[in-house]
Amino acid sequence: PSPPAPSSPPRARKLVIDGVARTHDGSVSFAFGKSKGIALEAMDENSLSFYAGAFKRDLESTDPAKVKWADKTRQQLDAVTAELRFRGLPA
Repeated sequence: PSPPAPSSPPRARKLVIDGVARTHDGSVSFAFGKSKGIALEAMDENSLSFYAGAFKRDLESTDPAKVKWADKTRQQLDAVTAELRFRGLPA
């Protein structure tokens, strides 16, 4: 049998808060912290702030183990920042 066709990339959910449409993928989750595995859209403000701070610290680090993952960390920070802005919270 032939292999299954590749799936299309995930799309941002079109949720709306106060008339503003979500323009990012709120289903993103992370593999550490108390909200491990929970989608951005389901996290509370404190969890979002925790992840934003952790990603900012990692990006400022000179530790080679953290620098190696800078591109992924930047994408994760961008996702958290987009969710905070979508909710009208300081990013």
